[in-house]
Amino acid sequence: MAESFLSKLLFTILKIICWAVNRLTQLFEIFSGLTKVSFNGERIFLFDVFLNNTTINNIYWGMALIGIVLCFGFAIFAVIRKMFDASGRVQMSIGQIITEGLKSIILILSMNAILTVTLTGTDILMRQVNYLFTNADGLSQAESITYTDEQCAAMGRALGTIANYGMNPSFNSRYNLNDCFNTIRPDLMYLEDQGVFDYHYPQDSNSWQSILQEVAASADLRYELKADVYYENVAKSLQHALDVMRTDASFRPLEKFKKENTALLQIPLDRIIFLSGTLDAAFFLGDGIEDFERMKKELPGPRYEAVLGNCDSYRLLEGGSWEKTVEIGGIRFLLMHGHRHSVKSGIQRAADYAIAKGADVLLYGHTH
Repeated sequence: MAESFLSKLLFTILKIICWAVNRLTQLFEIFSGLTKVSFNGERIFLFDVFLNNTTINNIYWGMALIGIVLCFGFAIFAVIRKMFDASGRVQMSIGQIITEGLKSIILILSMNAILTVTLTGTDILMRQVNYLFTNADGLSQAESITYTDEQCAAMGRALGTIANYGMNPSFNSRYNLNDCFNTIRPDLMYLEDQGVFDYHYPQDSNSWQSILQEVAASADLRYELKADVYYENVAKSLQHALDVMRTDASFRPLEKFKKENTALLQIPLDRIIFLSGTLDAAFFLGDGIEDFERMKKELPGPRYEAVLGNCDSYRLLEGGSWEKTVEIGGIRFLLMHGHRHSVKSGIQRAADYAIAKGADVLLYGHTH
């Protein structure tokens, strides 16, 4: 009973802390120019409320006008005093009085202009800094790519070579598979150098670029494959390419491709605190392992388990795996990406495999 009350109390305190952090974060994002606010039915940045609003701009210049009028009035008053100063108490001449008045007016106008320029510059700077930090990962990559005739020719040669090897009844032997890969390796290296494989192509439709990207990722292009070694990733990627060419009537090259927004998902600080305090484990089921590793750094604490997807196959050489069995609280979880069990066509094959492995829960990805 006491433990239950203490758990509820701690959980309530955590919720209050998260609520306070969320409100402070929202205020910071508003005043720093990271988040827009509602003003007169529009969503604009707070700086723009002050800079682009006619009423507020009129207040700026109205204050400047008041200062100018006061300077002008004091100057006239000083001139009148000088004109009727028979005792010589006023040391400045009329010319000096007028000069000082003009200097004051110019100073007021200059300060108002400097304030406007400073606020505008700060607004622009904050937006650019925010854009830089949000999109840093993708700034070195072009927004889009239009494929040249040379690139399409290289893709055609590679796919033609795969098709030719596929006509051999013994295509699935490791010698033919490795020889096929080694033959197309120069074209794959050329395409990689050209940046063709720098983009994340949609997985729900087949294109020359997406299929060859999968083949290129199945092994290290820097080295030729040994003839007498069986490379599972290479075999699967080449077989997949061959299957697509045989069955997909819409299989063709993309003329151009525009990347999706690669900005990192900004996890609210209050959620990070809440998850750090309550999350026991997080499972990653493949494709985009770098994003998962980035999350591990941003959200330390829970137990992390990951398997690779077909788009992560290049990481197999670094110790990754397609599947993993994890036990938590007496429950056995089988983690897999699912591409090796054709989960896009149904889960029965994967389910049977999980039962054979003694798993209580099957978790899979690949279906997107």
